[in-house]
Amino acid sequence: MGGREPRATRAWVVARDYKFIVLSPGQELVTDDIKNLVNRIVVAACSPHLTENTFRTATARAGLNPYLCELVSIREQDSWSPHDKAAATAKARPSWRGVERVAATSRSRR
Repeated sequence: MGGREPRATRAWVVARDYKFIVLSPGQELVTDDIKNLVNRIVVAACSPHLTENTFRTATARAGLNPYLCELVSIREQDSWSPHDKAAATAKARPSWRGVERVAATSRSRR
């Protein structure tokens, strides 16, 4: 799976699906997006316990306050969801609190 072109959405400027986002090429995608497109970042990937320092460092390297980078653990929490769609949605919903935090800080700074 390679890097796909960013997808513009109504609320978010960039959404990417990149399998190896934690590796150097993936971090370069993140830093390029920060330099050119965004002023907040949400990484929905592996556990923040494992990747927080990596992405906060990449965020700072791109010139953005590293605390404007929010990590949401979807691998351990959501990728093995139940087959029941309602149960899967209920299971995933708490993971999106990171997105809500970023949206709130973005709105408060306009």
